[in-house]
Amino acid sequence: MSMAPQITEEQTKESNEYKMPEIRIGAPVLFYPYHNLKHPFLGFVLSVTSSRRNVSIRTTNGHVHDGARHVTDPKLTWNADHRENGSWDYTDENKALEKERQEILARLDALEYTAAKSTASKKKTKDS
Repeated sequence: MSMAPQITEEQTKESNEYKMPEIRIGAPVLFYPYHNLKHPFLGFVLSVTSSRRNVSIRTTNGHVHDGARHVTDPKLTWNADHRENGSWDYTDENKALEKERQEILARLDALEYTAAKSTASKKKTKDS
């Protein structure tokens, strides 16, 4: 008789709809063995699976960890097998750079919108 917890329909749906955040091969990440968020190791992404749900990471101590899921993956909360593979998250530096990049893109969009509006206004005036 199995004592494994029953997976609810809601958990299955949440898991099926989950999309791992984008990550590139070679990116620095924090790796959490056994999904223990108190003891991270610096690592680098070696590969991303075709399902885009797991990554392989080489930590700075030379170990390779296959099947790591992002810390937000719902399966980590209810599946011990997945926690055994560990989890990953972006480094603080990566998070800061991404935030800065998003702010720059928003500013660029605003400038392009203003420029397009100005150009359209000038064209209307010229055509009149």
